[in-house]
Amino acid sequence: MELEERKKATEELTKRVEKRAKDKYGELVLTLQKGIGSSHHLLKGGKEDIFFFDFDYIVEDPLTCKKIAERFSDKVQQIAEYRGRKPDFLGFIEKDGIGTVGALRLSGFISSLTETPNILIRHNRELPYARIKVAKEYQVESTQRLEGKNILIISDVSTTGKELIDAIEEVRDNGGNVTDALVYFSRHSFETKKGFQEIGVTSLCFNN
Repeated sequence: MELEERKKATEELTKRVEKRAKDKYGELVLTLQKGIGSSHHLLKGGKEDIFFFDFDYIVEDPLTCKKIAERFSDKVQQIAEYRGRKPDFLGFIEKDGIGTVGALRLSGFISSLTETPNILIRHNRELPYARIKVAKEYQVESTQRLEGKNILIISDVSTTGKELIDAIEEVRDNGGNVTDALVYFSRHSFETKKGFQEIGVTSLCFNN
């Protein structure tokens, strides 16, 4: 009986959490529903909420994975039209084994849909050039692996924006150019968005 009561309480909590997420962020939450979890602890940067998104669970479902990859692909094409050029690479962030793997699991899918090669941005490498993993066929004749190349950085969920800013710095340290960073779900504050503007980057997402 106790097990049944706990199960019922968990189901009720899940429904409340999903409703709050949908009320706050709209229909986008429907594609994230498989990864919504209840959370009464602080998020990164000290923000507090009763729910979080685990992107790893979300992309395990093939239909949801396809829908999210297609949304990313459409947005990449919109950005390319706005900028008047396609990015040379899509940059995906390796998350050092902490938290979810996130959008990295969609990298090949999004690259194939957009016909744009992707690179891996690795925060945990000591040498600057080692923080960018790019196929040899795309490397330039320079000590900076991305010299003159335009990179669109893609990630899953961003709260403080620090991970994206670190990735932008690592791309720029390797000679690359970044004007846009695209995340599926953002909790960025006004101050965080302003911080991106100050470094010449537009932070884009699907939930606002």
